[in-house]
Amino acid sequence: MMKRINIFMRPGDWIVIVILCALCLSSFLIISYQNTGEIVEIFHNDQRINQIPLHLDTELKLQGTMSELKVIIQDKKVWVQESGCPNKTCMKMGKISKSGQSIICLPNQILIAIKGDHQPKYDSVTK
Repeated sequence: MMKRINIFMRPGDWIVIVILCALCLSSFLIISYQNTGEIVEIFHNDQRINQIPLHLDTELKLQGTMSELKVIIQDKKVWVQESGCPNKTCMKMGKISKSGQSIICLPNQILIAIKGDHQPKYDSVTK
């Protein structure tokens, strides 16, 4: 005769699952709150043209190489609201708020980057 296999989980299995879920949630929360941005830097043709604190609600109009961009800083987030570039990829990048994030408009040669205390030293390492 074949032995019957118990397919139900035991109490110890549930304890392990709860502990793993708690560890995953706590590590996610630590990582997400660790790299909050503080300063918005705006570059045009590789030259910094503006530096604004992220907590300061502002509306900017930037003249790019091709057209004008309307940049909004509000509720510690930055985004491009209007752009005259053809694909409007910079507008589709959405709102950014963490250090290391950036919005790039290639036709206008504008880079909007967020800097903070927890800025990573290296973006990537190659040999």
